[in-house]
Amino acid sequence: MIVELKSALAELNLESQKIKLELFYNPESDKEQQKNKLPDVIQMERKIRITLDGLTSDFQSSFDIPILDMAVDLGMDLPYSCKGGVCATCKAKVVEGKIDMTTNFALEEEEVEQGYVLTCQSHVKTDFVHVNFDV
Repeated sequence: MIVELKSALAELNLESQKIKLELFYNPESDKEQQKNKLPDVIQMERKIRITLDGLTSDFQSSFDIPILDMAVDLGMDLPYSCKGGVCATCKAKVVEGKIDMTTNFALEEEEVEQGYVLTCQSHVKTDFVHVNFDV
């Protein structure tokens, strides 16, 4: 309902910066959606580079799980909170490569056009991706 109301206000020409909203996230509903969704492309051995606080780390993954989950499973201390595409705590910029962001309730259209993604909802779609949390 909140998303529909935001769309209706935008259709009435209210500036998007003036529309404020608060979303709540149920992690159980996301698990059900992910169970029913098969990846569009399955590629093995994707290389992911993450830059955070001036340090760069590379890792390989053959799993089609979000970048944030892969990095946290490897012991990286990345910023995140909800893991549902709502809070934008895990926001980063794609420097190189392509990503598919499955859910986005936090980023404005302009931010997405500039290359920003929510890493909790971002799946790698190319053989190499570089994501920078510092920009």
